[in-house]
Amino acid sequence: MIQLINVHCHLLNFDFISPTCFKSRSASLEWMLRHKHSRPLVRVVAAAMPRRKLHRLHEIYDLMRMDIRDVAKRLRQEMMMSGIQLATPLIMDLGRTAFTENPQVPFNFQVKLISDISLDHLGVIMPFVMVDPRRSRATDLLARCLTELGFLGFKMYPALGYHPDPASIYNDPQTNDELKKIYDYCEHERIPITVHCSPGGAYSNDILRQKAVRAEVTQPSSWVGVLKKYPKLQLNLGHFGQDLTDINNPNTWSYQIRELIRAYPGVYTDLAYNKAGLEERTSKAYFASLVQILDDDPVLCNRVLFGTDWSMPRHTWTEMEYVRPFRQLGEGRLRRIAFENSLDFLFPERKYPERLANFLTANGKRVSELPQHLIANLKFSQARGW
Repeated sequence: MIQLINVHCHLLNFDFISPTCFKSRSASLEWMLRHKHSRPLVRVVAAAMPRRKLHRLHEIYDLMRMDIRDVAKRLRQEMMMSGIQLATPLIMDLGRTAFTENPQVPFNFQVKLISDISLDHLGVIMPFVMVDPRRSRATDLLARCLTELGFLGFKMYPALGYHPDPASIYNDPQTNDELKKIYDYCEHERIPITVHCSPGGAYSNDILRQKAVRAEVTQPSSWVGVLKKYPKLQLNLGHFGQDLTDINNPNTWSYQIRELIRAYPGVYTDLAYNKAGLEERTSKAYFASLVQILDDDPVLCNRVLFGTDWSMPRHTWTEMEYVRPFRQLGEGRLRRIAFENSLDFLFPERKYPERLANFLTANGKRVSELPQHLIANLKFSQARGW
């Protein structure tokens, strides 16, 4: 079986997110998922649509109520069933977002819990951390997570209320200063960055109903100014492909992402939460376009990554159900996007970061305990971790 890497997924439960985080979703669905005694109603809704989305709604209901360690175990189980060898869950920082309530578990506790989980699932769950640039001394907190807590990369979610460009008038001066420091640090240290780049998802309350502002902070073109200033960033623009069949149209996000990939050597894109590839009415055209890209575009074929966005689509698809349609790409194409390209993005120059080796040593672990597919495909700079 082909070894797969999922570069875009999440470890979440209701304690880790704001009670008002999902206001871009249906209010009635939100209530059902959060209400302690609504499980029978959730089951009724799920049973009523066996061939439509939400038919696994009762499963996401149970998942979001688990302890975060058990959520990680469930992710690991689904990875094993679907052939995924490595997942990089993206941790959210909602403590500075314009929601009316903060998560029940404070962010600093969240990152420590996820750090411990990464040690329990060594080399299998390697998380990214989101640090909101509106935090005071955000760069210092990010550096600590990356050097002391074992996080592999950095997650950004501008839809939560800031613009990614450190020259943007949308941000206050302090936020822009932190963004500059963050990009300086990430470019110098070769830190992989995954960013939410989709019209969907969650938005902070202050821009939820401001369509123009939402587009401004999330669209691929919002990264042009960033990449001009920091052209060597290792950047994954998430959620590529919903308009893949129209990629030659300059008005589509797929086209914009392709042009950024062609212009900058460190820009990638992933296929997370790609309903177009999973739903029967759009799947054939979607995979025909994806095959054409992988076969005919010598640049883009090396920058497309595989991701599922688990557990976001879990109300409809398990990991195995998400992976299954992608196997029609054939072994060569699937290995390219879901293993080779992913290693290139996650580990620039295929080097295992010394900061992670130091983290393992500090916690009584050894590099030699990593899965064999990582040891065989990465370069290691120090011997003491063996």
